[in-house]
Amino acid sequence: MPVIHTDYIKANPSGNTTIFVLQPFARRQHGKIAVELMKETVIAAEQVGYLETPENPAAIARLQMMGGEFCGNAARSFAAWLAMGGEDYIKNGGPLLRPLKKDCEITIEVSGNAGLLTAKVEKTELPYGCYTEISMLAPRFLLEGMHNALGAYTIMGLEGITHIVLWDAQPDAKWLSIVRDLFIDNGLDTDCFGLMFVIKRDPVFIRPLVYVESVGSLVWEQSCGSGSLSTALAIAAKTGNRLNRFPIQQPGGTLYISILPDKNIYTLSGPVMFTAYGTAWAQYEKE
Repeated sequence: MPVIHTDYIKANPSGNTTIFVLQPFARRQHGKIAVELMKETVIAAEQVGYLETPENPAAIARLQMMGGEFCGNAARSFAAWLAMGGEDYIKNGGPLLRPLKKDCEITIEVSGNAGLLTAKVEKTELPYGCYTEISMLAPRFLLEGMHNALGAYTIMGLEGITHIVLWDAQPDAKWLSIVRDLFIDNGLDTDCFGLMFVIKRDPVFIRPLVYVESVGSLVWEQSCGSGSLSTALAIAAKTGNRLNRFPIQQPGGTLYISILPDKNIYTLSGPVMFTAYGTAWAQYEKE
């Protein structure tokens, strides 16, 4: 069996723990490598992303997620790492991580997202922590409806991932197959999607469940960036309000969403902590 041997960084963006693999691997192997690294016996995390060379020279680097999906939390954590030593690591082979020297802006490419994203990375009192706000794309579509089993729902199509906001259903993985059928009935992609269970509405508290088919991954995430954006967009659609750093609470912490459609501003922000870095070894099955 092939052996994974790679430098890595582990980030904690409001509980949505993410491993960044820093050595190149063929994309067809990303899913199998991710499955191994996410195990509690290896590094343990909710998801994995891969460092790649960007196509656009305006971007410092590209983040390719394990299933080719888009993830807002991973994107803002990746930008934070680039600001905290990652750019120097890529260009000069410098240290994997160092404290942030000053507030800055970072431009990146991310899987599931057409074009570039820009993140603002701000210093905090923690040497290996920061506060990061990243731009997000406007939603592609919104579908609202009522389902006999699920109750009221809002489906939010984002670039690279689709989420369903469930206003009445209690958190349970049993709803996954019903949601998949609902997506298929509406002609929607089921490769990667999330169920955002709204537990409370004032303040808003959600419980995210995210499925990535290529990895066979079904995770109760501690927080979900794109799911938070979808929930905030659904609320804004119902109320007609613009939102400025609107808090979305979830088990791992609070994320903040700004929605200013008249200015084409959609942002996700919150804290990022780096909890580990080094070299990982593990075996995986090669095709």
